[in-house]
Amino acid sequence: MESGAAVIDGDGVVIDLPTLDADQTLGFTNTAFALQRRAESNQLQIAAHWADLHSGDALDHNTTALPGRERSRG
Repeated sequence: MESGAAVIDGDGVVIDLPTLDADQTLGFTNTAFALQRRAESNQLQIAAHWADLHSGDALDHNTTALPGRERSRG
């Protein structure tokens, strides 16, 4: 690895990888995977919330009958 290679940890702190020993590197890897899982979970929760906000039930049924407007399918 090139000297000076750096990554950012979950707290926004820049970590200089070549300075880490084996135990620190393993710990950093575990933390990185935990952050990734948390981010992926957040993305799924946000997508579900977006879908809830845009469900057919959320449409204004007084205006959906107008031409060119959104209609629910379900």
